[in-house]
Amino acid sequence: ELLVRETDLVPAFLLPVALCEAAMLALRGLINRELARPLGARLGVREAFELSTWTTVANHLAPLVGGTGMRALYLKRVHRLPYSHFFGLQAATYVLHFALAAAGGLAAIALLDLPEGTPAGPLAAAFAVVGVGGLAAVALAGRLPRPRSLAGLAGVAGRVREGIERLGSVRRGRLLLWLALNLAASAGSIFASFALLAAPLGAAGALLVAALVAFAVLLSVTPAAFGVTEGIVVLAAGLVGVPAPVALAAAAAKRLVAVGVIALAAAGHALARRR
Repeated sequence: ELLVRETDLVPAFLLPVALCEAAMLALRGLINRELARPLGARLGVREAFELSTWTTVANHLAPLVGGTGMRALYLKRVHRLPYSHFFGLQAATYVLHFALAAAGGLAAIALLDLPEGTPAGPLAAAFAVVGVGGLAAVALAGRLPRPRSLAGLAGVAGRVREGIERLGSVRRGRLLLWLALNLAASAGSIFASFALLAAPLGAAGALLVAALVAFAVLLSVTPAAFGVTEGIVVLAAGLVGVPAPVALAAAAAKRLVAVGVIALAAAGHALARRR
């Protein structure tokens, strides 16, 4: 009842939400295709998009980013890519992903006139640490000593180091472009989801929410980080003064549209395979 009193639905924004969600699905395919190149796998465009779709479906069915495991299994069986190489490069890509998100968050904070009492300073400092740390990791990976053992945490760090080194073989300009466009599409989807409810979020506010949502993958203990993402959206939108019920409704609308887009994409790929 509170939501109905405080908001007006604007159905015209359903299409922009769907288009942004579809763009993110396609961009994930392009990112996967780019990452497979230095590992010796040449994914076709259709194959990359189909792999993106089915791994996203797996993410919605299994916790702890189950789609990543499915993608690793596919690349191992079809393209004979070692699991360790894939996961190392994937982790290195997340370093860039988080660094870009942090940069977007800093830009949003600079553009926003946040309400008094908002922890803008600590949040900006956290974004700065993540951004600078990510860029430093990419720049200095080749100069760090190799671990003597690949067991335990040292092994994880070693694989990530190797993955960052392999980023040198990736067309980094193109990879950064896809990652930046993915962040922009996420912000666009969030902006349109709030506009669907006539909620005053604004472009900079949407960018701030998208930057924080980008870190939800670190807490993906539920399928597709269900509940985690919505909680981040509510907290982040609250920083710019959006009431929690409205933010939760916008997050739920975004989730429903995203699931619909994924279902349509999966059905399309399934039908195409039957022909």
